[in-house]
Amino acid sequence: MKNYRIFVEKRPGFRVEAESLQHDLNENLGLHLSQLRLLNVYDLFGFTPELLEASRYRVFGEVQTDEVTDACDLEGRKFLAVEYLPGQFDQRAASAVDCVRLIDPEAEVRIRSSRLLLLDAATTDEELARVRKYYINAVESREKDLSVLSDMEQAEVKPVEVLAGLRELTDGELAPYCAKMGLAMNAVPIMMAMPAGMSMRLVFRMSFKVMDHMVDSVPFFECFYSAFSGNVSRKPHSLWRPHVPSSAVHSSGLLSACFRPPRSGRRRTRAHGRRKTRRPHHA
Repeated sequence: MKNYRIFVEKRPGFRVEAESLQHDLNENLGLHLSQLRLLNVYDLFGFTPELLEASRYRVFGEVQTDEVTDACDLEGRKFLAVEYLPGQFDQRAASAVDCVRLIDPEAEVRIRSSRLLLLDAATTDEELARVRKYYINAVESREKDLSVLSDMEQAEVKPVEVLAGLRELTDGELAPYCAKMGLAMNAVPIMMAMPAGMSMRLVFRMSFKVMDHMVDSVPFFECFYSAFSGNVSRKPHSLWRPHVPSSAVHSSGLLSACFRPPRSGRRRTRAHGRRKTRRPHHA
């Protein structure tokens, strides 16, 4: 088993994504790029030479539209390589692994993907820095070091913080707490979703952040309040109109209550006005 790195680029006439990115950079950054090449880079681990050749144009590219090579000359070139941060889900790499296992179900392979931008020779360092800042989303990706071919780096797993004492905060202490945590919601949703009698004993930072991101969704918040507070008759706020019945929450579950609104009106049946027609009787 060996480790490989391959480069996949569209053939001339099929470089639609690269041309679109070039126009985007020129338009939004005020650049004058005359050429931009966009390549998909795959770091392959646990491949045999036979498996690599079998999957080269069956998984990573198509003969008609792609060029799959084992090297890319970067000498004296202005380029930018971008990869996902450790722990981020790489859909392209995951799909490639699934496709390789269709060729060899017993293969224990690992794949990491990245994007490589090749800019024209006239690009300055200042322009490259602007492209780097514009193209890389620091939340999910980073610049890749192409001199390294390894999959040993793992994401750091940190323990989930428990927000101790949150339920004991008074109404006057909630507003400063929201500002301290940098929350989008104010104190009202916290008071409504976390009453003194709620059944949730521990409040984790992760679930609290999810609630903060979803607080603008009225159906979600109503279901959250109804399910965890057990007080579906209480009206949390004049702008929120809870409509989820307690039977739907407790019998069908939270998601069913969110995505299955109560029926309005009555179903039209034979007993409600539908005329039953008799077939003619034949002697």
